[in-house]
Amino acid sequence: MATADHNVADVVAQLRQMVAGGKGDEAIDIVEQLLSSVIRENETQAAKIRELLRKAYGRSSERIDPNQLRLALEGLREDAAEQTRPEPEGEAPSDPPARRNKKNGGGRRPLPAHLPREEIRLVPTADQIAGKGPMTKVGEDTSEVLEYIPASFKVLVYIRETWSSPTGEIVTAPTPNKIIDKGIPGPGLLTQVVLSKYKDKAPLNRQVGIFRRSGVELSKNTLVDWVAAVAFLLAPIAHRIYELAMLAHALQVDDTRLPVLDRRKAKNIKRAHLWVLVGDREWISFQYTENWTADEAKKFLGRRVGWTQIDGYAGYESIAKDGYLLPVGCWMHARRYFVKAFDNKDLRAAVPLEMIKRLYEIEREAKDAGDDHDQRYERRQRDMVPVLDELETWIETQRQTETPKSTLGRALTYAHNHWEILRVVVNDGALELDNGDVERIIRDPAIGRKNWLFAGSDEGGKRAAILLSVIHTAERAGVDLRAYLHDVLVKIAGGWPMSRIDELLPHNWTPATV
Repeated sequence: MATADHNVADVVAQLRQMVAGGKGDEAIDIVEQLLSSVIRENETQAAKIRELLRKAYGRSSERIDPNQLRLALEGLREDAAEQTRPEPEGEAPSDPPARRNKKNGGGRRPLPAHLPREEIRLVPTADQIAGKGPMTKVGEDTSEVLEYIPASFKVLVYIRETWSSPTGEIVTAPTPNKIIDKGIPGPGLLTQVVLSKYKDKAPLNRQVGIFRRSGVELSKNTLVDWVAAVAFLLAPIAHRIYELAMLAHALQVDDTRLPVLDRRKAKNIKRAHLWVLVGDREWISFQYTENWTADEAKKFLGRRVGWTQIDGYAGYESIAKDGYLLPVGCWMHARRYFVKAFDNKDLRAAVPLEMIKRLYEIEREAKDAGDDHDQRYERRQRDMVPVLDELETWIETQRQTETPKSTLGRALTYAHNHWEILRVVVNDGALELDNGDVERIIRDPAIGRKNWLFAGSDEGGKRAAILLSVIHTAERAGVDLRAYLHDVLVKIAGGWPMSRIDELLPHNWTPATV
């Protein structure tokens, strides 16, 4: 690995070359980045030292002296008052402090108008009016308090009447349409159980405790059966979402592990995987595989034709080689390697980081300008191609002398090996620079995984993929999740024809159909 002095010399040489080439502003940005990093590092180290000193010599209790707290609060109030104090007469006014824009989230928001209101009228007390003679109302003041009423159960009692005609003919009302034949849950309860687990991250055993507090005893196995029934009903919608994602112009793919109970494995748990496919930022399909092999990924991705944005997983190479998948690289992944090198005190990494930053600035300029795909393509050809050319030259120059085992060497190797698919982003204005959208989506089940601990079986993993596909696609479409799932469950359980399944897709569904 290069020494620290060597790193500094390389950075200085690079900066001088940039200044000589008329890129003084870019050189200043790199210096600013380096100085900011040093300051952050110093602050972090200072905080660690203070924490160590506190543990060694400070008090063990975390209680704060109330007098110290009072003085601190008074100081904050005085500072706030000083900032809002009017300017003395005769002096030039200073720049006004930034005002909080309520449209952008500042201030207290009004309570939703659709919530039911219950008026509680308050009148002056007897002590207030004592001795004042006859009094009449002359006005009133209104304020609102947001209250919560715990969710409650109710029992729907279906009474099927039997009628008889004068001729002795007897008819009985038809049986009610139940989501689960001979089962007790209504569509609202099934929707609650599914959303609580897969959206609110509440495991089924925790829901059992919540229901118990309302006086309803349900076993975890019963809830498992209910989830399985909902997944079975929603499977056609999830499959259609997968088909539409695969037909998208641009598809983004990522994955996360999912522990699954398996008594044949060590600790009775195996590592399965959830994959998320996002087509044209609309269709979000989750796929479950029992392992992380390319053969498993090929089962759902092998028929893909077109742009597919991926990370550095080697399995994608064989899928692309055997089919018509056109790989697109992820600049977020490439950047992480250089960030790791920079955090490891290799200052040379500041140069590629500054260039990658410029790529994202170009994207932000396109977004701010409201560019469509054609306009974004033209902007990339004009502004992004020169940056990529410069970055490629820098990477290849550094690879000639840098050991592949250093942190910077690993960053250079990743960028070099994936350069062709990283650069392809300039060929189509519909492509994104990275897989950030997919990573944000997959973070949801990754967080939920910590609460679920594991899936009970491979079948449980498949059910999770079905339900997550429908929930996340519906959320992306902006529909009311509770109303949507309730309505769709009723329709499918009632015999909705599969030839009309597209009408139940979140993008085609409206609340008026409830």
